[in-house]
Order: sequence, then structure tokens, then C-alpha cells
Amino acid sequence: MENTITTHPIADEAQIMRQNRFDESIKALQSSNGKLSPAEHNAQLGLAHYHNEQYADAAVYFEKALQLQPGNTAWEELLFQSKNNQLSEVQVPIPEIYYFDKETLLSKPSIVAGSLPSNPVPAPPPGILKRIRLSMGNGLGVVFTLVMEVTTTVYGKLAGYKSRVWTNWYRRPFFLGILTLAYMREKMNKHNLNSTYPKDTLTGFQPEGQTPPDGVKYFRTADGSWNNLSNPKEGAAGTRFSRNIQVADIRPESEEKMLTPNPREISRQLLTRGPQMKEVPFLNMLAASWIQFENHDWINHGENLLNE
Repeated sequence: MENTITTHPIADEAQIMRQNRFDESIKALQSSNGKLSPAEHNAQLGLAHYHNEQYADAAVYFEKALQLQPGNTAWEELLFQSKNNQLSEVQVPIPEIYYFDKETLLSKPSIVAGSLPSNPVPAPPPGILKRIRLSMGNGLGVVFTLVMEVTTTVYGKLAGYKSRVWTNWYRRPFFLGILTLAYMREKMNKHNLNSTYPKDTLTGFQPEGQTPPDGVKYFRTADGSWNNLSNPKEGAAGTRFSRNIQVADIRPESEEKMLTPNPREISRQLLTRGPQMKEVPFLNMLAASWIQFENHDWINHGENLLNE
């Protein structure tokens, strides 16, 4: 019997583009326009370049397509978007992608020269009358602050701030409700967040006694450093989050406990559609749009890498 070799047809440009293989699609379109008209051929090249975030080339091809076939509103819109994206450089990742390493995490915060405005001109010293008013105001502020703190603490400890299940500040008279809220705020400020760094250690294991560079006393930095002049990396990028429980109380779960119940089994039991879709009578597609919007608001997965 004669051996025969069957060759499968190569996927056309549209199929390649549907698979997000835009570089291959561009090469295929440049080598042959297939069954497309010249205008459609240029539009497809523009679309491939557009998806590949090569907006300058996309604009060139869309302009060629519109010269051959003017009035195509879809191509006009893509040309408009290509020019805008080229101008705004939306394809450029900001900030530059980098990965943390030990030296970077433990390094001192650095401020690039010129990234912050220069220190403002000092205000003229106040006159004698204003200095007297400021001194009296500061003195009265210290006294009233002390009285308020003592009153808040004593009332909060005696009256409490919760009933059997929930807080009860809103059930109290106006002034007593304010005292209760103040007591709750002080407790939260004192006990809510715990540092994830060792005791008596600055954030990011920074050395003590660093001199703040020019500008940070008056202006914010991009990475959040020097917000606290005595703890320069507190809350800065690349540092650990604080926790609302003691670090000593955290214990990693065993693999057996983490997989009981098994997430895959839960997914199959709860999310498998079955032979017929079960509709939810009180929900519509706007819910899916809202969830998608909120997920993008809460989570950042970094830049999309289409080829990985």
C-alpha cells in the first residue's frame, strides 16, 4: 500500500489573532493578504499592531485602510484610539516592573535629587501678641486634652462600650455616646495593629538616627518613605503589613487542615452547572459587571503578559 502524508492547513490570520498570537499574525499578514481586499488587509494589520500595543504602526495602517475605504466608523474609532494611546504611552508600564531582593528591602530610603520641590521659604516670625495667643492656646490645649483623656478613659472603663453582642454607644445620650466612641477609638489605636518586625526594631530593619533629606518634611514621597521622620520606612513600599493580631499567635496551618474541606470538591459541588442552568431570579448581568469592577479596584495582578 502506498504511504500518504496528510498535511493540515495552516491556521489563517484571523484564527491566529483570536489566539492572541499577534506577532505571528503580523508576519502572516505582511507575507500575504490572502482573500482580503487591500483596505481590509491594512485594517487587519492595524488591528494586529493595536492588540500588540504598537499604536504608532496601528495608526499608520488604519489611515491607509481609511484612504482606500473612507467612512468606516469602526476603523475611524480604532485610528482615534491608536493615536490617543500612542500619545499617552499607555503601553509603558508605570512604575517600571522590578522584583524585590534582600539588598533592596534592607537599603536606606533614597530620594532622587529634584524629585521633590525645594523647601519653602520660612514664614516670618510671629509678633509678640500672636506669640502670647499661641502660648495661651497651646497651654489650654494641653489642659483640655488631659481632662478629655482622663474623662474618656474613666467613663469607658466604668460604663463599657458594648452590650452582650454589639456596641451600644448609639443608645446613650449624645455626650456620653461621644465619650464611648472616643474610648473605642483609643483602644483601636492602641491594640488594633501590631508591627510584624521584631520588638524595638524600626520598619524594614532601618538603622536609627537617619537624617531626613531635603523636602521630606514638607512633601510626600512616591514610595511612602519618610512619612514618619523617626521611622523612615514605616508604611513604605516593600515593607511588611501590620497585623491586627499578635505575631506570636500566628501559626501556619498544616497541609491536611488547609485542604479540609478540599477546595476542588467544594467547587465541584457548589459550582458545577449540571444538565440545566439554575437561574437566579433576583440577579442580573449588572452584578457580574460590578464584581469585575470591584475586583479590579481591590486587586492588582501587574502587567498582562500575553505570551506567558
